[in-house]
Amino acid sequence: MKQKEKLLLRYLIDHKKEYVTSQRLASELLLSDRTIRNYLQRIKELVEKNGGKIIAKPGYGYQLHILQRLTFDLFLSRQEIVPGYAREPQGFYESEDRQKYILNQLLLEDAILFMDDLAEELYISRSSLTKDMQEIKERLIPYSLKIVSKHGQGTWIEGEERNRRHFIMDTFFGNHCGNSLKEYLGQSRFFPDISFEELVIIILDETREAKLKVSDFIIQNLTLHLALGIKRLREGFEIKELGIEQEVSKRVEYQVAQRIVQRIEVIAGVSFPEEEIAYLTLHLMAKSNHKENKNDQELSKELAKVLKRLSQEFHFSLVEDLQLFNGLLDHLSPMMIRLSRGIRIENPLTEEIKKENEPELLESISPKHLEECLDGIAEIIDELPNEQDMFHLLEKAGCAKTVYDIGLDEAAVLPSLRLAPYTRRRLSLLRISKMLEIRGE
Repeated sequence: MKQKEKLLLRYLIDHKKEYVTSQRLASELLLSDRTIRNYLQRIKELVEKNGGKIIAKPGYGYQLHILQRLTFDLFLSRQEIVPGYAREPQGFYESEDRQKYILNQLLLEDAILFMDDLAEELYISRSSLTKDMQEIKERLIPYSLKIVSKHGQGTWIEGEERNRRHFIMDTFFGNHCGNSLKEYLGQSRFFPDISFEELVIIILDETREAKLKVSDFIIQNLTLHLALGIKRLREGFEIKELGIEQEVSKRVEYQVAQRIVQRIEVIAGVSFPEEEIAYLTLHLMAKSNHKENKNDQELSKELAKVLKRLSQEFHFSLVEDLQLFNGLLDHLSPMMIRLSRGIRIENPLTEEIKKENEPELLESISPKHLEECLDGIAEIIDELPNEQDMFHLLEKAGCAKTVYDIGLDEAAVLPSLRLAPYTRRRLSLLRISKMLEIRGE
C-alpha cells in the first residue's frame, strides 16, 4: 500500500464509529477528492479480503466495519499500520480466533512459539493461553499430531506431513467449500502466488481426458490440496513413507496424477517427489469413480449380497436395478479408500441436507393432538378436487395418473406405497396412518 493509502485507512479506523465524507478525507490528507475516491476503491478491495468492509452511503460518506478482528489486525500488521485501538486494553479475541491464529503460526508458518511472547502478542493472560493450548492439543490428537514444549527452545508441532495437511485442510478450509467454484476460488488469498484458476483447468483437463467422474466440490477439494502441496513443497516439507501398494502405480488415477503434476511443475516451478504423486493418486482414488481393480470386484460381490438380502426383506427386487447398483458402487468404492487412509472430504451441502431431514417430523407431533385435529384435517381434504377432477387436471397437464403410467410393475405397487413415506420428508397420509395405527390397505 502507498503511504497515503495507509494514512487514509488509518483515518477510517480511528473514525470507524462515524461516516466520513470524501471532502473531509481530502481536506485531512491534503489530496484531491478524485484521488481520495481512487484510493478508496483500492483500499476497499484489500479490506474486504482481510476481515473488513467499507460502506459507502450516499450523502453521508464512508464508514469502516471490522468483521473479523483478528484477521483484520493481522492485515494491518503486515501493512505496518498501527490503529488507535492497538493501545487500548485488548479483550476482544474469541478463544476460537486465538486458536486459529496459534495453529496458523504452528502449521502454516511452521513457527516456533514462546508462551510469554505469544500471550503478550494476543493481549491475554498466561492462564488463558494455557487453556487455549490444551484445547489445541486435544484437537490435534485425532490427527496423530502433538504439541512439544521445551524450556528455552519454545513450542512447536510434531507429526507426519500428511497428517499436518489433513489437519490444515479440515481446520482452515473445511467450512469454506461453497456451492460455487467462484466462491471457492476466493480461498486463493491464502496462497497469493498460486493460480487457483490454472490448477482447476489442469485438473478438469486430465480427469475428463481419463474419464474420471468427479463432482464440482471434489474438483474444488483437489485444487486446494494441490495448492497446499505446492506451498508446503516450496517451504521444504515433503510427504514421506506413504506406504502404498505397488499396484497403485498401475491404476488410471496414478497416470492422471503424473500428468497433473507434470503440468503443475511447469507453471509453479516446483518439483514433486514420487511420494507426492502417490499422495495425489490416493486422493484421486478416494474422490473419483473409476472401477478397475480387484477390490472393486470384491465390493461388487458384497454389494450384490446386500441388495439380495434387502430384496428378501422388503419383498421387492432391487437386484435388477442397475442404476441403483452402479450408484451405490460409485459411492462405496472411493469411500472405502477414504476410510482406510483416513482421508476426509467435506460436502458443502451437508448442513443443508441435515436441516431438511432433522428433526423427524413425527417426533414433534402428539398422536393425541393429531386425533383431536382430524375433523379439521378432514375439512381441508374435502376442499381438495375430487378424484375425477384431479384425473382431468393431470391429463390436461400431460402427467402420469397412476403408478402403472410410470412403468411400475404390478407386484411392486404395494411395496412401493409402503416405502413411499420414507423417500420424501412429508407428513403424508401414510405416515399419519402408521402413527395412529390405522389398519387396512
